[in-house]
Amino acid sequence: MLSYGLYTANAAWFFPAMLLVIGSRYLAFQTLFGHRIYWLCGAALIGAGYLGASAQLGPAMLAFAGSGIEAAFAAILLMSGRRAAV
Repeated sequence: MLSYGLYTANAAWFFPAMLLVIGSRYLAFQTLFGHRIYWLCGAALIGAGYLGASAQLGPAMLAFAGSGIEAAFAAILLMSGRRAAV
């Protein structure tokens, strides 16, 4: 809802706002699941959203940055889960 409201005010604010919202969600995941890596992922997404808004990066660049960050952390979590299972 927050991101849509910002989008109606200025379309360029949508992706930075979404990165901030998604990053904040990952900070809550640490409390739920107990993995400290969620703090790193949340901080990286929030940082990307802030830096992208500050530098006025285009939507495609911010979308790729956010998806790249999430894909990298997904791979890290997958590898750590497999090591724990062995």
